[in-house]
Amino acid sequence: MGWSDVHVLKINAEGYDLAILNGGRELLQAGKIHLIFTEMNFKQLYHGQGGFIDLHAYLSGLGYTLVGCYETASLSTGESMWSNGLYVKSL
Repeated sequence: MGWSDVHVLKINAEGYDLAILNGGRELLQAGKIHLIFTEMNFKQLYHGQGGFIDLHAYLSGLGYTLVGCYETASLSTGESMWSNGLYVKSL
């Protein structure tokens, strides 16, 4: 029995979101996952983490568009550390 469509995928894996998404590459390529809500790290917070640029390039390359950022955490200097992002599969 195969996977049916996943309407919303929520990931918060403390910097390993990209690794999890890579594990589901076949589902992503097939368009089986419609919305992805994931943590995006702009600063190195965890050893071995994937950064925002890599995450964004990966999802964009698979046909996903970033449509919103939520719960952004910033340093006292105003520099963003991380945010939750919502990606939608492009039609």
